[in-house]
Amino acid sequence: MIEIFEVDKNGHIIENYLHDEKLTLPEGSFVVERLPVGIHRPKWDFENKKWIDEITEEELREVRNRPRPKTEVEILKERLEATELALIELMMEE
Repeated sequence: MIEIFEVDKNGHIIENYLHDEKLTLPEGSFVVERLPVGIHRPKWDFENKKWIDEITEEELREVRNRPRPKTEVEILKERLEATELALIELMMEE
């Protein structure tokens, strides 16, 4: 299975497709090169034939410093702790 990216004349992704085999594609509009891990705003560099990241340093700092959402496990752990605390409080009232 290969991933094919359709890009506009500026190198920005328009659409991506998954195919079982390599197809004959029109030149310039489609890219078969994998996206490198960690690219936030991909752009195909036609001249150097590689993906580049258009994100600015300031935007990247914002992305890295953005609080991540809690995982389901973290949420369940907090609920369990709250339930246990409520149960202890009920037992101490008796």
